[in-house]
Amino acid sequence: MKIITKLLSMFFISASLFFIACEGGTEPETDPLLGSSNVVLSGDITNAYNADCVAGMVQEDSTSGFVVYLKPQNSTSSEQLSLVKLSQTLPPVGLYKIGENVDSGEDFFGAYSIADTSIYFMHSGTVEITESGSSKISGKFNLEGYYFDWPIDSTRVLTVKGNFSTVPISL
Repeated sequence: MKIITKLLSMFFISASLFFIACEGGTEPETDPLLGSSNVVLSGDITNAYNADCVAGMVQEDSTSGFVVYLKPQNSTSSEQLSLVKLSQTLPPVGLYKIGENVDSGEDFFGAYSIADTSIYFMHSGTVEITESGSSKISGKFNLEGYYFDWPIDSTRVLTVKGNFSTVPISL
C-alpha cells in the first residue's frame, strides 16, 4: 500500500506542474516541451482527441519514476491520462504491462481522470515504448480500467488507446 501512496503523490505533484506549464499561454505547436499524441476512449466514455504530452523523470522523497501525462489540446478541463513507472532512468524500448508488478518497477501504473472528481484506475493492458532517449521518447498504449468507486462497479469500464511522442524532461 505504501508504494501506491507514493505513486499517487507522484501523479498529483507532477500533474499539477504539467497543468501549470500548459496554462502558460504558449501555443502547443511552438512549445518545445509539449509533444504530440492522440487518445481514443471507448466504453463508459466515447471520445477521440489530439493531446498535449509531457514525459520525464520525477523524484518524490527517495522514490523516482518515469511519468507520461496526456491532456486534450486547447482544453481548459483537467481531463488527463497519467502513466507512471518506478525507475531511476527512462524506460528502455520494450513492452510493459499495466498494474501487475508496479512496486518492483517492471510495469506501469495508469489512471484516467476527468474533472478532478472521476478517476478510472487502469487494471490491464500494455504500454509499449518504441523509442527511448534523451532527445525523444515515444510509445503507444492500450489500457482498460474501472471507475474508482467502492465497491468497484465492474460495469463502469473505460478503454484508452493511443500514442505519444515528446522530448523527456525533468519534472
